[in-house]
Parts: sequence; structure tokens; C-alpha cells
Amino acid sequence: MDEGLGLMECVRQVYRIESECIREMESVLDEPAFLHAVELLRDAPRIGTSGCGHSGIVCRHFAHLLCCIERPARFLSPAEAVHGATGFLQPGDVMVFASRGGKTGELLPILDICRKKQVSVITVTENPESPLAPVDVLLGTVSQVQPQLQRECRLLVRKGEAGQVTTRLTLPQDLEAPVEQGQILGRMEVYVGEELRDSVPITA
Repeated sequence: MDEGLGLMECVRQVYRIESECIREMESVLDEPAFLHAVELLRDAPRIGTSGCGHSGIVCRHFAHLLCCIERPARFLSPAEAVHGATGFLQPGDVMVFASRGGKTGELLPILDICRKKQVSVITVTENPESPLAPVDVLLGTVSQVQPQLQRECRLLVRKGEAGQVTTRLTLPQDLEAPVEQGQILGRMEVYVGEELRDSVPITA
């Protein structure tokens, strides 16, 4: 019985922690950005969602919930997105990315495709320095710029090496104006194990 009581106390503690986190969100909620995101989702002809790992599971469920309220949505696997799945997206559509750390390298090529196809992007991340999030421009006529990859990155890896592919991103938190279109902001380095296989510029 003592073990049962201990277990139930753990359960109650989980509920308390989660409820406190939800309450704390009110203090950091960016109301203009939130309302703008809602308007984009309301008016979009089609909505795509994408993420990796647990974020991907959340995105898949979010796409289902959108369909339940008559908003046409589809989850795009990051692995399939760059191989034709983004054909689902057209100008005026919306793409929702979720990445807790904000540095999921598999999502960056999709972000670049969205920019070229004039697809609006909503990013959910806890990392304000994420390359998936806009970079603040200081003293400029434009307050933010959206980073993008200068080119696609494709690797040929041996069997069994796919799980060893990682990315490392270098990107400033803010920039000082003027910022030119195409200006190099940072780099995405792609490793297989500890071996650097590619380095792709990230541009404005």
C-alpha cells in the first residue's frame, strides 16, 4: 500500500508540474504573434506540419486536429518532404514546424522550399536563436529576416551510417543593419560520426 501511495503522489506531482507550466505560458505568450498564426491557419487553403522525433508526433496529431475542424492539413515527413512531398504546398499555404531545440537540420531544406514557394511559416520552438525562427535586425527598416540554406545538402552514406548523421548550426541571435538579401549569416555543418561531410551557408 505504501508503494501505491508513493505512486499516486508521483502522479499528482506530474499533474501539478504540467499545470504550472501551462499557467506560466500566459506570462510569455506573444499575443500579436499568436493571433497572426491563428489568422494564417484560418485562411490557408492547405496546411502542412513537420517535425522530427517527439515533435514530429505532435505535428502529426496537430494535423489530425486541424482536419477535425475542417482545416485541410497533412503531416509531411522530413525524410519525404525534399523528395516530392512538398508538392502538396502551393503559394498562400501555411507550413507549421515544431522543433524543441530549434536546430533540427532536417527541417531547414523544407524551410528553404517554403520560402521559394511563398508558403507562410509558423515555427514552434523554445529556442529564440533557432535558424527556423527569424533573426532580429537592429536599427533596420525591417525588424527581422528569415534565414535559409544557400543550397540543398545531399549526402551519400554507407549502410548503417544514417543514424550517425548530425548537424551543427552557427547563427547569430541578432544582426546590425543593413542586411542584404543573400548575405551569409552562418553555416550548417553536416557530420557523419565525427567526420565533417558538408558545410552549407545560411543566408538572409
